[in-house]
Amino acid sequence: MATRKMRNEIDEEIIREYAERRRTGTELKDHVQVTARVAKDVGTIYSVRFSEPEMQLIEAQADREGKRLSVFIREAALKAAVSGTAAAQEGKVELAPSEQETLFQALRQVIATKPETKPSRRTRAL
Repeated sequence: MATRKMRNEIDEEIIREYAERRRTGTELKDHVQVTARVAKDVGTIYSVRFSEPEMQLIEAQADREGKRLSVFIREAALKAAVSGTAAAQEGKVELAPSEQETLFQALRQVIATKPETKPSRRTRAL
């Protein structure tokens, strides 16, 4: 408990000091100016967890194709994304069983909350 109190006091001290620096316009005092270039396309890094057997399969295939692991994974992900988009544009979408169940639940909810509509003229004439 004493450690938490000390941390809170230190945090408060830092907050007060920074507020004072902002008030006086000296928040960048003691900082070193650097010249840097930032890449136009910085990209994104994404972490993915694989089980050991999955990783062995992926590494083996990357080796067979003579590709670095990161290149192999990136290409496989992009290929799946592009082929999925193409299939969706054709009106074809493959869903995993869990995705199918989620979709069916959502449809049931929409149908259950949809107000009843009057029959169309065509239906009434029959």
